[in-house]
Amino acid sequence: MEENFHKGGEVSLLNIYSSELPGSTPFIKRDKFDFIVNTVIPELCSLRKACVLFNRMHVPGCGGTALAMHTLWFLRDKIRCAVLTDSNADLAEVADQVVKLLMYDHEEQLPQVPVLLMIDDFEDMDKVFDLQQLIEKECVRKDIQSSSPQVILLNCMRSESSEQPETTAETVFIGNNLSQMEQKQFEQKLVEIEKTHKNAETFYGFMIMKKNFLPEYIQGVVRNTLKSFNINQKHAQLIAVLVLLNVYCKGASLSVSLCEEFLGLQPKPFCGSGRVEDEFGKFSTFISIVSVEAKVVFKQTHTLLLHSQTV
Repeated sequence: MEENFHKGGEVSLLNIYSSELPGSTPFIKRDKFDFIVNTVIPELCSLRKACVLFNRMHVPGCGGTALAMHTLWFLRDKIRCAVLTDSNADLAEVADQVVKLLMYDHEEQLPQVPVLLMIDDFEDMDKVFDLQQLIEKECVRKDIQSSSPQVILLNCMRSESSEQPETTAETVFIGNNLSQMEQKQFEQKLVEIEKTHKNAETFYGFMIMKKNFLPEYIQGVVRNTLKSFNINQKHAQLIAVLVLLNVYCKGASLSVSLCEEFLGLQPKPFCGSGRVEDEFGKFSTFISIVSVEAKVVFKQTHTLLLHSQTV
């Protein structure tokens, strides 16, 4: 799980949980974490409004979603936390579920703690505002009255620009420039990773951040990995399709069985699928297998390819 995350896979709460187990290395937090939990959240809780909104903008691949997840994990004992993962969900239904979570075990009295809802990667800001209004209307319909916010929306959105806007109580930007303190944390983390992982150099999601998003490093990795790329080879054709899917259709994937069929692999009926990723050779570090869904996906380290002028 840690290996998949550091190679560029999506972060999960399990990553944060496991980092707190005995013998594990701490989860790296961006500098803005303390500002969010110690300043932003308390200020939002002081407002006289049923549902308040906080925007957390980030450059893709800079640890912005991980920071938001860590915020939820850190506050889990004080606030009821939830994550909205389906950007196409019925917003009215979402508002209803959020208020049900708010009122759970408090049917006859006012809620004791608010709900913190993380909205992950909505591309339309208007949908976020619509959800906020629907939650407020649902609170009115349920006659929920309070002098402090009952629902906090933590809106995580990607920013196409790396230029850092002014940080406010309503918007915090997570960029791709590490502070000296953050760089020191990455140096220490690498020492620990290398003790347990022999292939740490292929942890591109981690290494790109450790190198402070240095373009020369990214271009070098891409150049060295793709110098043997031959479009006439089936595994090269398949990696090209996965890259295109990832660029033009976010979250797209291919089934393992389809990849096996295209690569001419024989599935093993009694032992499960073979290691399809091994057939990609040097490109295997760019993909991952989602075992629950039996799908092959291109890792989020596609940023490494897109940001390189060698491609």
